[in-house]
Order: sequence, then structure tokens, then C-alpha cells
Amino acid sequence: MGTVGDKLHYYRKKRGLSRKDLVDGVCDESTLFRIEKENHLPNIYLVEQLCRKYVYNLAFTMR
Repeated sequence: MGTVGDKLHYYRKKRGLSRKDLVDGVCDESTLFRIEKENHLPNIYLVEQLCRKYVYNLAFTMR
């Protein structure tokens, strides 16, 4: 679990969230799907918004 997409996917599943639940008001489901599959490199603002939905430390995501 090394990439941002891997971490977003892992913690989304760990919290029992669907893609639709997580992206509500942030981005499209298809965007999150592409991020998790490493087909889209998100900007830091988008990663921050998704992490806030998790109440997840952004610094850990970027390691």
C-alpha cells in the first residue's frame, strides 16, 4: 500500500464507505475510481477534501 490511490481505497473500504458516499460534494465517482486504479493523479486539494471525509491525516497519505 504505497500510492495515494491505494491508501484512499484501503481506508474507504476499512470505513465501509462506497465511492458514492465518499465523493459526495467533492468529485465524481469516476474520478475516485480512476485515482484508486492509478489512472488519475489527483491534485492536493482533492486529496485533502477526500481525507476530510475520512477524518484521516493528510500527511500520512503523502508518505
